[in-house]
Amino acid sequence: MNVKLLVSTSALFFFGVGTVTAQKRDSIKTTEIEEVVLNALGIRVKKEQVASSYSKVDGDLISKSGESSALKGMSGKMSGVNITSNSGDPGSGAYIQIRGQNSITGGQAPLYVIDGIPISNDEIGSDVSGVGQSSRMNDINPNDIESIQVMKGTSAAALWGYRARNGVILITTKKGNGRDRLRITYKSTFSIDEINGIQKKQNTFGSGINGNYIPSPPGGLSWGDYIPNRAGGADEFVTDGAKFVAENGNVYYPIVTKNSKENFNDSNKKAIFGTASSADHYLSLAGGIKNANFLLSLGRLDQDGIIRNSYYDRTTLNFNTEVKVAENTTLKTLFSYTNSKSNRIQQGSNLSGLMLGYLRNPNDFDIRDYKGTYFDSDGIASVKRHRAYRNYLGAGANPVYNNPLWTIYEQENLNEVDRFRAGIDL
Repeated sequence: MNVKLLVSTSALFFFGVGTVTAQKRDSIKTTEIEEVVLNALGIRVKKEQVASSYSKVDGDLISKSGESSALKGMSGKMSGVNITSNSGDPGSGAYIQIRGQNSITGGQAPLYVIDGIPISNDEIGSDVSGVGQSSRMNDINPNDIESIQVMKGTSAAALWGYRARNGVILITTKKGNGRDRLRITYKSTFSIDEINGIQKKQNTFGSGINGNYIPSPPGGLSWGDYIPNRAGGADEFVTDGAKFVAENGNVYYPIVTKNSKENFNDSNKKAIFGTASSADHYLSLAGGIKNANFLLSLGRLDQDGIIRNSYYDRTTLNFNTEVKVAENTTLKTLFSYTNSKSNRIQQGSNLSGLMLGYLRNPNDFDIRDYKGTYFDSDGIASVKRHRAYRNYLGAGANPVYNNPLWTIYEQENLNEVDRFRAGIDL
């Protein structure tokens, strides 16, 4: 980088990387500033001493991205590195590829190394269809990161072995300062998200098949009678037989004649989707003396998703020290703890998937009373029954396609992780 500056003062101070040319009247002075990077061992070396290809991004750019995950915060900031989020859920993970597809049957994930310690990014547990899994990279607070460097060459694999065949991501966390003073930093961000768009649903035809209204249509069909031709007013029921009593006390009887023209598309959508919010707080204390420094940080993230009852909460604690014990010897210690809790919703194309149930649901079926007790014609009760458009009285134990609210509130996918990371480097 060559920058030519015209100044009239007697001195020029420049902080950065590259070549700076300062010109004062007729005199020109050039200063070369060398860039320092990490090698595969995590040791700081000059840029020209690194044999493999790499990309580097500053930690401040990642924290300013607004992403709760350091991995997602890297997206679009490095050449040859492709990062794709696996869902829009709060706390969801991401897929990363370095230099494209490297294997047909093998994994594509690189090796992650934090302050010289290899870590696992695996998600251990059952795989529920349609649920976007989290990422253990989410356990790292982006505010604690000083820089991220991606090693793309084979030299990293030669050092770290088979796990590094797809590349290495070197993460350096922030350290204290030896300026004989205490530095306190506090950051707080708040954001809201709203749904950008969703598939439109028809408002003209009700539940049923072949132009006829049927409360629980067979075969999953939901294209019945022409709603504008209905009489209007209240429906006609049979009140002396079976019934469904919702948890809030609402009672549903078998429908004899469908008169109502009421449309529930808007109320059903509002029952499923809401306004998402994210609150992130970060506090750090950094200090030190001539030959020693420390950093202590505490972070808290509370994130609610656009789908109701989806959330991701994270608490992080990080503490590290550096002490120079001899001329060429430094003792480094680090400790970090992360507690995360989340709930992610099934959204795939399966019988319990949120979107499948929502899009199949006809516009004249109100999904809000999804749970209750079914009473047959003899008055025998079946509790905790699932009411959906193909099971509108909860008579059957299997509704075929889930009511979306049942998927949201009754089939939770809870996840809680406690993660510790500690190390000593001499």
